[in-house]
Amino acid sequence: MKKILLAYNPISGSATFKKNLDELIEKFQRRNILLTIYRTRAEDSLVEFAEIVKISGAAGVI
Repeated sequence: MKKILLAYNPISGSATFKKNLDELIEKFQRRNILLTIYRTRAEDSLVEFAEIVKISGAAGVI
């Protein structure tokens, strides 16, 4: 099973993205892809995010 890390900003735009997460996860699962969700925080730095990506072992980031 392939792993993908999905990072999202919970306050970006109209903040409605999180309402669609379950449907999005289901679509990836149907394609045999494990979707790992990361909710960004204001205090995250690029260095910290890069470490999260590394630790996740994901094949890609969305």
